[in-house]
Amino acid sequence: MAKNTQILAILTLFSSTLFSIITPMAFEISSALGFNESQVTFINSMFLMVGAISSLFWALLGDKFSRKIMLIISTLEWSILTFLTIFSTNFLSLLIYQLITAIGFGASLPLIFSLTVDLVDSESRGKKFGYLSAIYVLGNGLGQILSGFLIDYYTWQIPILIISLSGFFCTGLLFLINEPSRGAKDELYKILDETAIGIGYKIKFKDLKQIWKVKSTIWILLLNFAMFISIGAISSFFISMLKNDYGVSSTLATVFLIIIFGSQVPAGPIFGKLGDKRYETDKKGRMKIVFICLLSGSILYIIAFSLLFISNDFSIVILFIILALGGAFLFGGIDKSITKDYIKCHHVK
Repeated sequence: MAKNTQILAILTLFSSTLFSIITPMAFEISSALGFNESQVTFINSMFLMVGAISSLFWALLGDKFSRKIMLIISTLEWSILTFLTIFSTNFLSLLIYQLITAIGFGASLPLIFSLTVDLVDSESRGKKFGYLSAIYVLGNGLGQILSGFLIDYYTWQIPILIISLSGFFCTGLLFLINEPSRGAKDELYKILDETAIGIGYKIKFKDLKQIWKVKSTIWILLLNFAMFISIGAISSFFISMLKNDYGVSSTLATVFLIIIFGSQVPAGPIFGKLGDKRYETDKKGRMKIVFICLLSGSILYIIAFSLLFISNDFSIVILFIILALGGAFLFGGIDKSITKDYIKCHHVK
């Protein structure tokens, strides 16, 4: 079991680098292929949209066919198309290669989490899901680190080639997985199956309708959607802004990015623990922590980016980085607190 989950963790790490690898090299890619730098951001946005849509279809295929086989096919697909990306000659070819890559990328999260459910005991799933989520975020950072550091010394194709080779490596590892049966770690599933009652593992449309009746679900999804947009926009343009507007090297800009968003790693446990303490005396304590983090973090971000309109002096850049660091730290405490409060309020008996 440990071997299986380790392989899935490795796949999670490298698959999440796919959507962050090209943005830090936007200037170099656009210059080499002869189009506008902003078009790289458009390609990256379309990549995420195609990946999100395709994940739904991969999830449906995973319900009907072997999840292991589906992961092997999808990982091999994005590995091949990522490799072909290095042969792009213009905007259109880069766009096509990246969008087809996104189709395979979309399989990773739904199928990895589906397999994890049947590989891990129910008592340990929360920790394992948190572990995979942390690896997914680290993979995003890995993509930016690779491209941000290597672009100062090599052409833009090298970081992409590294991720492609990593994908082929993951494809080989997937053959070693022993795919578990559905509900292998659920005692209720086993009991009902043995008594010939049976239990379905597929989510039905009527079940989704029930979920959407919970108002807090809608608000949490909207909040997370807005947060991903804001954090994604900041991280996508951060390196390019420092390089193009302030003459900072790609390596140093990447270091600043790591420092800022690395602050979110300790923020989750810190604010999560603080929310737990507040919850003991105030049932709305966690949501108050979320409100404070959201409001304060937003204010710091607004002030930080407003400073950039004042001056191009490097001292302003340093002040911007400090304020953005504070904003990122506060935003890092939102997800942990709101998730705990949501689970407490809407735990399914």
